Amino acid sequence: MSPRIWPMCCRAGLDKPVNIVYYGLDAQDSEGPFTVKSLPGRDRLVVETFDRLKAEVPFEVFIAVIEKEDTGRKVAVSTNPSYLARSIFDLQGHSLACDLPVEERNWVHTRRGTSTQARSCSMTETAVMLIPRDGMIGFLLQCEIPLAQSARYCSRTTGVQRLIEYFAAKITDPQNRARLLPAFKQLCTRLWKLGEDSSFAVLSDDAIETLLKALLTAQDWDFFEQAVVKLGKHVPLTTLLPWIVAEVEGGGLAVRDIEKGLLAIGLASSNLSHRCNVARELLRLRAMGSEGQELLRRLVSSALESVGSQSATAQDGRRLVELVCVVLGPEILTTELLPLVQKTAPSIPLSLGVFEGLSRLTAAQRAQASVSKERLEQFARHITDTLDVSKLSCGPSPVHQGQTCRCCDRCNGKPVGPGPVNDSGLAPFVSSLLAEGASDIILARFALKGRWRRRNHQNARLPWFLVTVPEAAPRDTRGTRGPHCPRLAIVISLRRSLKLSSPSVSAHLRCGGCLKFGRSPASAEFAA
Repeated sequence: MSPRIWPMCCRAGLDKPVNIVYYGLDAQDSEGPFTVKSLPGRDRLVVETFDRLKAEVPFEVFIAVIEKEDTGRKVAVSTNPSYLARSIFDLQGHSLACDLPVEERNWVHTRRGTSTQARSCSMTETAVMLIPRDGMIGFLLQCEIPLAQSARYCSRTTGVQRLIEYFAAKITDPQNRARLLPAFKQLCTRLWKLGEDSSFAVLSDDAIETLLKALLTAQDWDFFEQAVVKLGKHVPLTTLLPWIVAEVEGGGLAVRDIEKGLLAIGLASSNLSHRCNVARELLRLRAMGSEGQELLRRLVSSALESVGSQSATAQDGRRLVELVCVVLGPEILTTELLPLVQKTAPSIPLSLGVFEGLSRLTAAQRAQASVSKERLEQFARHITDTLDVSKLSCGPSPVHQGQTCRCCDRCNGKPVGPGPVNDSGLAPFVSSLLAEGASDIILARFALKGRWRRRNHQNARLPWFLVTVPEAAPRDTRGTRGPHCPRLAIVISLRRSLKLSSPSVSAHLRCGGCLKFGRSPASAEFAA
């Protein structure tokens, strides 16, 4: 074997062909998987000898099941046979690859009781495979690269995930780390090149999580940061970040070592939801000293910077208020957050979420409110002015404008069409306005936004708004007759803002959502 192994040890560079050596064994079990203990005594001695050598020479040892490509044909002896490594196992029996080409010139045949001619004519062989370490990844990915470029590729059932799991498990062992970490990094680099045009579709979430955990365990901080930058928004936040926090709390990781990588995870996407989720998951790092606090400040500041970049949801707004108050301080809510949202917020849901979060915070800190009532009312006016009612949807059960309802048969019309903005966030907004005791003019402008026509205010229909009024709002002992009834409060607000006399206003409060003016005299309780 010396003439074959020595050139392999001296070979340098990745551009040269991989000079793989196959050393035939006596084992005849062609099914596998093979382990060192399952081999016959003489084969076991050969494999263990090569296994001891790999600590001193740059090659890895595997076991391959090799067969002729013409297996099954009625051909006794092929003049120019071609071989295929049907399965490749490591010495513990883990399957790594399959269906890889084998060059006969790299096959070292041994007699050991069997003639060379007879062995070369056999349809299935078992051999030790010696492969140079720097060319190992390229050889194992020969069949995976064409598959990964096809539309039907699934990394969960093919060799990429097997290779990720295999090398990740190997480098977590300190004895194998120095030897196999370069190969693992080479595997990652090759996969990144495959995924550049497909948004890293060649890897599943489980494989990505395994990859990043292995790099953190191997303490390769620089390459971990590179991996996070390459993966971008594909990093599985919900499972990886809690694991990182647990490792930091347990002393396995230090914030100062992974600070750049965690910041790269937060900045991997300009999406506000992504950055808020990262900051929320890492909120426990505040107790980890100045490094954790500084990291959180940078993450929350980056979330503030992304407010105007993309549309966001009401949940993002509530989370942003919580993060800014806890990490940056309550004063930032008034000095930075509110002006930024009013100036750059591209969507009403985000503004509604921010308003709801501020209202909750004010209710919890009534003695030392972070935001004054006047500032909240100013923000509510801003939301009312920018609200486009034509883009609202009435939720899962759309209210019909003017169609016959359960209470009466006075309404006829068309159903309200759904829009891109759901009105589920409007009910908390109205509840917050009522709880804060906001000005009636804000409620009135909000109610009439986009529906009231001055030239024809005799029939102003507001079904979308009455649906948003919370049924569970505080009421007095008289039920719906008191001033705390939300629907009655809205009607009173309309009467005040429009300066209409009481007899000219009537409200069918039980009519599924219609407000009409001038059709019938007001009820006695409302006129009073």
